[in-house]
Amino acid sequence: MDEFTTAQLQLIQRVVSGDVRFVYLDPVEGWSEWLAIIIEHPTGVVYGHQCAGTATDQRYVEGYYVPLGGPRFDVDNGALESLDFTAPFHRGSHCTHGWGTPPLPEDRLAKLRTEVEKIPYWRHTNLDAYTREHVKIDTDRVVMICEAWVPVVTPEGKGILVWANCD
Repeated sequence: MDEFTTAQLQLIQRVVSGDVRFVYLDPVEGWSEWLAIIIEHPTGVVYGHQCAGTATDQRYVEGYYVPLGGPRFDVDNGALESLDFTAPFHRGSHCTHGWGTPPLPEDRLAKLRTEVEKIPYWRHTNLDAYTREHVKIDTDRVVMICEAWVPVVTPEGKGILVWANCD
């Protein structure tokens, strides 16, 4: 069993045993557009999320939730939309790159990387000062990428970029 699958099973066991608090993200399909990062950290809170497009995978991560905005988020007078993140996984209206399907081709991974690197992340340097940095795809975990679940590196450490899955 690979490391990712082992970690997922351990998180499920912790949820079932009541060892942690459990939050399920976006339980109603089509509820709204949203975008967030869950920073991986031992918080005692596990987030569950449906991802992988029509492959409909359920994944779990322990950490803290950092909202990135609703349907539109202004980045330097531009816009950040969850649909921009969904597009690399689709051809027309069909989800072609869910979990267990062929991995994202390099051109689509490059498009996703471009969108991810637009995400600003504000970090406290002390109580009165902030620095603006950007999120990046975690190149050590690209095999885990699927629609609505993208491993990233933030100024606060490793995390998972999530949004409303297309299915």
